[in-house]
Amino acid sequence: MKSQDIDRGLSPSDSHSHRNHRKREFNLEFFFEKFRYDQIRDTIQKAADKYKVKINTDKKKQIPDLEGVAIIIEGAGDERIKDKCEAAHEIFKIIEVQGNLDIIMLIPEGIVSYLIGAGGGQITKFSKDSKANIVVNQPIQNFQPRTVKLTGTAEQIYEAIKLMSKKILERGVTDDDYNQVPKPVDPSKIDTRVRLAYETQVLDYLDKYLEEYSKKYDIQIKIRDSHKIKGFRKEDRILQLDGKLKHIQQALKSIMKRAHSIQNDNPFKIVMPASYASKLIGAKGCLIRDIANKAGGANIKVLSDKQTDSDAECLVEIKGNVSCTYDACMQILEQIECFRNGGPILESGRYINENFANQYRNSVQQQRESRSRSSSKRRRKKISISTTLIVPTSVINQLEEKIKEYGSKYRVQYNISDNRHSRDSNLQISGTCSDCVAFIELILKDQSKILRK
Repeated sequence: MKSQDIDRGLSPSDSHSHRNHRKREFNLEFFFEKFRYDQIRDTIQKAADKYKVKINTDKKKQIPDLEGVAIIIEGAGDERIKDKCEAAHEIFKIIEVQGNLDIIMLIPEGIVSYLIGAGGGQITKFSKDSKANIVVNQPIQNFQPRTVKLTGTAEQIYEAIKLMSKKILERGVTDDDYNQVPKPVDPSKIDTRVRLAYETQVLDYLDKYLEEYSKKYDIQIKIRDSHKIKGFRKEDRILQLDGKLKHIQQALKSIMKRAHSIQNDNPFKIVMPASYASKLIGAKGCLIRDIANKAGGANIKVLSDKQTDSDAECLVEIKGNVSCTYDACMQILEQIECFRNGGPILESGRYINENFANQYRNSVQQQRESRSRSSSKRRRKKISISTTLIVPTSVINQLEEKIKEYGSKYRVQYNISDNRHSRDSNLQISGTCSDCVAFIELILKDQSKILRK
């Protein structure tokens, strides 16, 4: 996933307004993990002298729970941005290894949606033009700047930073941009619209109860004709609910229970912006599986494809009993609100390099509150598995500390076979299916890094 799809990029008039009221100089800021900073410490002053800029460390920009150092490259005036980028390039070349490099850039929270652009189009173009992979990470609790991870060669990252900096200068930055702090999704405070697809006969049956639910839960409920939505059937219509997310969630419990009594085996359907489809699915289906597992094994299917327009809508189908379907629906609705509001807020900076499913799993509690209460009422039996990974002995020797860390984190039991004189070793693991999958993903990721070196 190359960017967080936020549909709230500023309009040209907004950009002009910000330029007129700009109060802050835009400087380049980066965060280097400690081992990286040790590599560039001697180069920093040389780069500063060569391009006549100031490069200082900034203790206020320390990412929580991630050991490292933040640096800021300063130079008065917009015309100095080229010198700042050149100085950064000089530093990147020192730590470039075999053409691969990961850099964490820090940007003000207030310019995130503008930089990403509508539907992620702008950040995607930066990535395509520079050939660098650009990922805008989720915000971190109690940490104001947003982290942007850039991956590629030193030259590719340099080109990406030039493109991003040029766009930011077109808009300008303000004190408000630097002071803006992300807030977690609170269902009791968010006004939203939820759209569901039901057969006409089901809505005819529900119609006599809708006025009662509207008054009881302080929401507006309307039945709409269908739009052009992928997967929509002729006999389907839209049930639209407007109000506080928490109130809608409460109303849906009653609505879904009644609908299920006459819906037979037809799936429950949520209407969602198509631009969120790939994010809800997650890398290789990681997020949708996580939601399904937490909902007690609900069957969830996103009816969208790469040809669907980003501004179109698609359906999310959920199959299962009433309880599973409701749990999955609540998680998906909260996830959609996270997408609309920039995504979940991470509890710690150490999760910024995780995939989206793990970032959501490690987001602040308030975003998961309603889901957690529902899940805690019914502890369902989790599927346990045991399996064996074949890992090169030279690699597994370097991974022993990581294996111990991941085993403790995901409650996975493991045993490493003693094959010191063999090329390969066996790593036997056992635990719940979801924990073992998370454990294996991390081990394979670390193994790949070692083999690349």
